[in-house]
Amino acid sequence: MSRERSRTAAVAVAAGLLLPTVASPGAPAAAFADGGTTIDGYYARQGLSVPFVDAVPLVGRFDGDARDDVLWYTPGTPTSGPDDAFWFGTGNSAAPFRSVPAPPAEYALVASPVAGDFDGNGQTDIYWYGQRDGGPRDARWLRIDSTWVKSAVDGFVGGGTPYVADLNGDGLDDVVVHYDTWQGGDGVVALRWGSRTGPLEPWSFAVDAGGQLLRTPPGVTLGLADIDADSKTDIRLFPPTPSPWADWAPRWMSRGDGTFAVPSPDWTPGTAALDRVTAGDIDGDRNGDLLTHDPTTGAVNALYNLGAGFYSRPDTAQLSRGTYRGVRGDFTGDAQPDVLWYGVGPARDELWLHRGRFRYDVDIVTSTVPRRSDGTNRLLLDLVRPPSSVPGPYRTIVFVHGGGWGSVPGGQRQVPTMSADPALLRAGYAIASVDYRGVEDRGPTLAQRASGTAPSFVDMVKDVKYALAWLRANGARYQLATDRIVVSGFSAGGHLAALAGLTNDHPGFQPTLPPDLAGADAYRATRIQGVIPLAGPIDATIGFRDHPWYTGAVAGLLGCAPDGQPLRLGQPPDQVDLPPCATLTLVAFDPVFYLDDADPPVLLGYNTDDPLVRYAHGQQLWNALRARPARAGRDIFPPGLTGGHGGVWLPEQTLRTFLARTIG
Repeated sequence: MSRERSRTAAVAVAAGLLLPTVASPGAPAAAFADGGTTIDGYYARQGLSVPFVDAVPLVGRFDGDARDDVLWYTPGTPTSGPDDAFWFGTGNSAAPFRSVPAPPAEYALVASPVAGDFDGNGQTDIYWYGQRDGGPRDARWLRIDSTWVKSAVDGFVGGGTPYVADLNGDGLDDVVVHYDTWQGGDGVVALRWGSRTGPLEPWSFAVDAGGQLLRTPPGVTLGLADIDADSKTDIRLFPPTPSPWADWAPRWMSRGDGTFAVPSPDWTPGTAALDRVTAGDIDGDRNGDLLTHDPTTGAVNALYNLGAGFYSRPDTAQLSRGTYRGVRGDFTGDAQPDVLWYGVGPARDELWLHRGRFRYDVDIVTSTVPRRSDGTNRLLLDLVRPPSSVPGPYRTIVFVHGGGWGSVPGGQRQVPTMSADPALLRAGYAIASVDYRGVEDRGPTLAQRASGTAPSFVDMVKDVKYALAWLRANGARYQLATDRIVVSGFSAGGHLAALAGLTNDHPGFQPTLPPDLAGADAYRATRIQGVIPLAGPIDATIGFRDHPWYTGAVAGLLGCAPDGQPLRLGQPPDQVDLPPCATLTLVAFDPVFYLDDADPPVLLGYNTDDPLVRYAHGQQLWNALRARPARAGRDIFPPGLTGGHGGVWLPEQTLRTFLARTIG
């Protein structure tokens, strides 16, 4: 069987990853060359020869040590074939694996394996999920005291794609099976919980908080990762390509009991045309990231997540052209995620070994505020700093998250779409992502939020500036250069960033600071040296009714309709009629109103094809900047950017030039 045919012959899933069958002929031992180039600050890539034909890799810690191993399993054979073997990790980069024959796989003909600790004894087990209808086709191998204990398990309907993940955060791995169609309709997800005391728990289906069966659209692929950093694995639905919703990725957020919260889909920018290969922790911060490979160009894109499920700018590496799949695991035992790439056809196999990680400080409490919609009274800040090998003090990019001016749970963990480039971190820039009060904090109903006055967008800007003062007061602790700070933000965060940057020393936007943050000059404590609004609304009237979501977000923030026409929001019983906005409200919303020659330099980022925040917003701010002769040469507006509302990718040289000019 050829490698291309074997790729589609069977599917196995390990560590929550979809793993199509691939293999490459070769010697019976791994050929490995130490050394190689560094990929985006994380990986050292090294050539590798996979010596198995028609085999599927399954990752787990099968020999009981602290390193991940690989079980190469040949589907369609009732017993072990010549290509069935364990690769045990050695921890030696010169020879990372040693090959050991695999035990007989009696269930191999009818099953696909997943690996995980299903009984909570700290050792990796194997669950064989049946691929045919009828009969007890499932089985499990439990690893107990370095031996395999095999037992049959009551089966389920065959077919489907199996995954493994800890959905309820109890430390036991669970089995997840996705059926693309079910009983003639859309797909479903079946669940089977791990158990400390006996066989796996009975099968159940994923449902929403009201007990309604959750359905998956045709052709989706599941990516399992902890999106919101609550120790429970969530499910992201990646659309087929091409697809009208190709850059939208619905999320099912696990509640830990088999039910899932289903918030609005968010964007995974740049994934629409790519061959998705792995979801999971890439950068070592324990949050779910995404690696994709484009078989046409060979490009590998890494999309990083700091906890709220919003991915950063792709960082491009390169494999040879051809079809690849990635298997993620800690093969060296250094507690960092490595990636084994195995190719189809002429594609060359490679092992990427993780080489260090950046430093994350999360959930830093910067201030207390009145009770918020999530029941807390805290504002938080997350800080990403360069590796310890990069000397400080670090220039700082402060990022303000988007989300329709809403109180986004974990919002401070939204990765800066512009500034989370690992190259910036390696160059000595720290990235702080800040939280702020949102419209949900006005009250639980739409009527309360739309008619409420606090927190207003002015209060939100004050929250951002309070975080600036906190960073300056604590700069020595985190090795920050406190006089070199740029503020950026995306979408609603871009609007708040523009206001924060263009209201330096404005008393109406100045927060009340305690003495330890205010220092000798409270205005200096909140002053910034540059501002980078990305897709930030400027004029509330531009494109106000172009998109229902955008209409509701702007009107909900202002409590009125900017276009001068009455507006009804919501549905009974939570419905509100909003009047036209007063002129003073519209003027106060617009950052251009506060612009003067003393304001810091501005780098604008707006996509020409953005369906929500129209390009005209950026043009309006740019025209106001250019109209001031004293600002000539200070501000930058790169033309021709595209990407819809899925993120703004500034040209690297433009960004570097602006940062060098403003904060060095």
